[in-house]
Amino acid sequence: MKYTLTVFTILIVGISVACAEPTPGIGLLIKAKGMPALRKKIQAEPWKGMFSRIQNEADKALVDWPKKRVEIAPYLDELLDLTVEFDAVTKDPVARKAGEAMGKFAQRQMCPAAFVYLMSGEKRYADVAFDILLHMGKVNRWGWFNWSGSAMPQIHAGMFFRNAAFTLDFIWEALTDKQRKQARDIIAEKAVEPYICGARIRVTMCFPVR
Repeated sequence: MKYTLTVFTILIVGISVACAEPTPGIGLLIKAKGMPALRKKIQAEPWKGMFSRIQNEADKALVDWPKKRVEIAPYLDELLDLTVEFDAVTKDPVARKAGEAMGKFAQRQMCPAAFVYLMSGEKRYADVAFDILLHMGKVNRWGWFNWSGSAMPQIHAGMFFRNAAFTLDFIWEALTDKQRKQARDIIAEKAVEPYICGARIRVTMCFPVR
């Protein structure tokens, strides 16, 4: 009898964990209390169609990222920036192509994969989103280019910063403490510190010390 109750308890706990629906970390875009209503909303149009398009991008990440990662990863350390439109980033055409592909995953598929995890609880989406974020972190900087003679974060940087922050928030519950720290450190290095430095440069340019 005791053995039967123990097995039953394990099964109940396992089912509860499997059926648990994720909630965001701190709720940058969506608060935890709003998740039930949002999950209900995407069952009907026009939200159903919108979510379907997000799901399509997430599914592309599941299929394309594992194959492309092998081609992309060896060149990430060579790139000056994740935005590769400028010659200074790299003159190697193969590295430039790898950078373009990495940028597209970061802009178009990482955040959708994270969002689908948040909606569905399917961890494979969180796994691919986190892996894309880790590889983004290998690039020297995200979205800088010259403005009035100074290189600093620009509009591309803002889009990369936003996607990285939303991704971490959406997949927070799927990550270990170590993974959370890795993601936070990447965002701190690539987004927070450069943005603060860029703001200081702008202030100095507009209000030079005399």
